[in-house]
Amino acid sequence: MLKNSTQPAGGGNVMYPGKVPGKVKYTFAFGALGKDMIYGMIATFSMIYFTDIIKVAPAFIGIMFFSAKIWDAFNDLFMGMLVDNTRSRFGKFIPWLTVGTLINAFVFIILFTDFHLSGIGLCVFAAVAYVLWGMTYTIMDIPYWSIVPNLTSDPHEREKVSVLPRIFASIGQSLIIAGFGVQIIKGLGGGYTGYHRFALIIAATFIFTIAVTVINLPKKQVGKKAEKVSFKDIFSIIKRNDQLRWAVALILLYNVGIQLIMGVATYYFAYVCNNSSMLSAFMISASIAEVVGLIIFPKVTKMLSRKKAFLMACILPAIGLLILLLTGIFAPQNIVLTVIAGVIVKTGTGLELGCATVFLADVVDYGEYSWA
Repeated sequence: MLKNSTQPAGGGNVMYPGKVPGKVKYTFAFGALGKDMIYGMIATFSMIYFTDIIKVAPAFIGIMFFSAKIWDAFNDLFMGMLVDNTRSRFGKFIPWLTVGTLINAFVFIILFTDFHLSGIGLCVFAAVAYVLWGMTYTIMDIPYWSIVPNLTSDPHEREKVSVLPRIFASIGQSLIIAGFGVQIIKGLGGGYTGYHRFALIIAATFIFTIAVTVINLPKKQVGKKAEKVSFKDIFSIIKRNDQLRWAVALILLYNVGIQLIMGVATYYFAYVCNNSSMLSAFMISASIAEVVGLIIFPKVTKMLSRKKAFLMACILPAIGLLILLLTGIFAPQNIVLTVIAGVIVKTGTGLELGCATVFLADVVDYGEYSWA
């Protein structure tokens, strides 16, 4: 994935040397809707589902989540190697997108199924289901985002292609799941029944949206075949590509922080503010702001620069969280201030999502150039 994704000088392995057809561009982006609905359900509700619905010990859940994140770092590298070494008549991405989606949807439903376990058995189930979900999600997530630098080598077209799936992802994760998730779960029966039914709907949506993506992607291999990459080669590539190391480190730290915020937000509004409906006000306004941040990303980078846009993306969430902290201390029931905080936080994350996608595509090109 890292070594041979694109040829920066208009060469070998891009699907379209210039403009990407609208049908391909929008159906590819549509896949992110279901993909991030399933991710959003895990990021926003899995922790409270484990602790409050099926009654897993909170201390164990904290350790489990932390350990899973460490494992994910190695799992991503291994999956990247598998994708890069894939040779099939459908290319290197479509087989993994298809298999990963189907397996992940199945594991997702199992995770939100109550088998009436308790004690050690319940802890084992929670750990295995959660880690397995993360591993199977990686099977389809790595090839999905690896398609971006393979679609086009044109930098302006790449920015447009990068932003579109992020917009669909924000609609799925932030607006539908985080924004209306509480109401949907209640409407589907509440408690365990609501969670389980919602999981079934999300899994079906996930499979449908990725199917639309797969059907409309080019099926043939493009460009010359590259040599296979070993696990050892991956570390050699990372060692050579200093831009990749910094980009991945920054994006990883940022995403861990944002995911922590989203996971804790459910508890914060339910137990600190004593008003879980405020979560919807925060998330709905925040999700709209995130989409706006993604839409204005190309204009911001044109007016300023990618570096300044990323700096803004880091500063805005800090300001929004400070406002939310002060609101929690002095006016915990104030919806207006809560909404303002959410808008500021997620405008920053919208800019960061745009930056992250373009950064990773660019460092792939840098790696190609330095490796040549």
